Amino acid sequence: MAAPPRSRSPGHSRSGRVLSFLIPFLLLFVLVSAGCLSAGPSEHAAGGASVSAADTPGDFYLFQNVAIPPAGDATGTLPEDRTASAIRDALHPPDPAVRDFAVSLIRPGHGGTFRMSQACDIWDGVAARWTYVEDPRGSEYLSPPGRTIALGLKGDCDDYALLLAALIESAGGHARIVYANNGTIGHAYPEVFIGTTPEEFERAAGYVRARYGADAIGCHVTEGETGTLYWLNLDLTARHPGGSFFSDDGERVAFYASGRWEQGVS
Repeated sequence: MAAPPRSRSPGHSRSGRVLSFLIPFLLLFVLVSAGCLSAGPSEHAAGGASVSAADTPGDFYLFQNVAIPPAGDATGTLPEDRTASAIRDALHPPDPAVRDFAVSLIRPGHGGTFRMSQACDIWDGVAARWTYVEDPRGSEYLSPPGRTIALGLKGDCDDYALLLAALIESAGGHARIVYANNGTIGHAYPEVFIGTTPEEFERAAGYVRARYGADAIGCHVTEGETGTLYWLNLDLTARHPGGSFFSDDGERVAFYASGRWEQGVS
């Protein structure tokens, strides 16, 4: 999949209203045609998957996030900066054990450059085997991805999110981790970058619909100086990639492998 364009400086984001819409008839051709997702202005091209013409358009929902300054990254002293630093350090340098596990999850026939089928293979392989275990009481423990694999895929939501992000990154994709609250509990979940255009989103969503029999596909859209970026939900609690989002209180923070973070407010 295409890499998200790099911003000149890290930013925050402000999410707007939720957009609910049916796929326009004119985009049906995009969903039913085979081919590759077009590459963005980056080093990674993305492969798509053919979708049967018998598939009918479903409902798609987007959460709009507008990136604005000032900066936030792993060099500061805010709590988010410290979390960003921990996530960056856990993802770099790449762990051979994580890479090996990611490759082992990719199904025959899904090789090549990173694509939606590989993201789904990784989600399937982890979500089906995950055992939820709380952090030690009174602490917020972030398990290194290699250790989580060695333990047999056990941990809490941020351990899962970190592992998924590491697996996606080690297979050539781009991921981020979103932290959110709903006033009662906090939650973390990963998202995978799927492109910079509506057509790339529709192709990725079409593949998910065909593979899982899903109707609605969840995606965050961030707009800023880097342009428009589409991020697909890979939450453990969702029934499939692009499933329902965690119901938060309108605030969320996205953390990137580079150490950058951005805050969203609806």
